[in-house]
Amino acid sequence: HIYTEMSSVAPESWESDLQFNSMYLEKKNVIAKEQEEYLQAHPEVRNILSDFMQHVLVHKPDDTFAAAETFFATFRTAGGGAGSGESR
Repeated sequence: HIYTEMSSVAPESWESDLQFNSMYLEKKNVIAKEQEEYLQAHPEVRNILSDFMQHVLVHKPDDTFAAAETFFATFRTAGGGAGSGESR
């Protein structure tokens, strides 16, 4: 696995090692593609994050984590709601 292979290389040297750098860039591109595909299949993710960002910028809460908890709690339902989806 790429992470196992890369973890054996000193942090300051893997970027200069062409093979490991190539592996890193390949994995980075695969992950970016998977994430973009997920966001395209689930446009509600961008919408809710945009709504939250706007909420924070308008209300400027001192405790962003508490504001996030309150904001996202409004999406909970009796059947599960926020946080009940599959995790990767």
